[in-house]
Amino acid sequence: MGIEASFLIKHVRPYGQDAYDMMCTPGQGTLSQWLLDHGVAQRDIDTAFAAWHITALLPINQQSLPAFIQSADLISQARWDELYETPASTILFMTGALLRELSFESGRHAGEDIDFLPHEYIPLAVTISSQPDFQPETYRAVEGMHVGINGDGNCVHFGGLIEQDDAQND
Repeated sequence: MGIEASFLIKHVRPYGQDAYDMMCTPGQGTLSQWLLDHGVAQRDIDTAFAAWHITALLPINQQSLPAFIQSADLISQARWDELYETPASTILFMTGALLRELSFESGRHAGEDIDFLPHEYIPLAVTISSQPDFQPETYRAVEGMHVGINGDGNCVHFGGLIEQDDAQND
């Protein structure tokens, strides 16, 4: 996949069974193997992937948004605790088709920063602020995102959302 595992860990959660299978199936060269190779216990991987499966299959609506926000908040807090603090953290809930398209486009634009404007909207993005007084922001039907691609053709950096004028910001 033309997406670095670290990008997936920091910014992507699967949305839909296809995306879940792409991201969470064990084996050589997979995210699961990358996590194991970086010292994450299998039990912790299984727990995380079980939680990811729940949100991957939820409909996106007003009643389910708290589950998506909680998922985004958990990964944001873990990122800040384990890596480094940033002003905000955005988690993208992406379908299998979106992951394949991002991977393909990354391979075509090695060493570049691009506007990734996929053929379908990103179903949901959740931004969590590192400041405790700020409420999470949710964005439905996001047009795309700014990304950085390394010289090997792998997406490695999230540079922000691209929103169309009629995107729903909850």
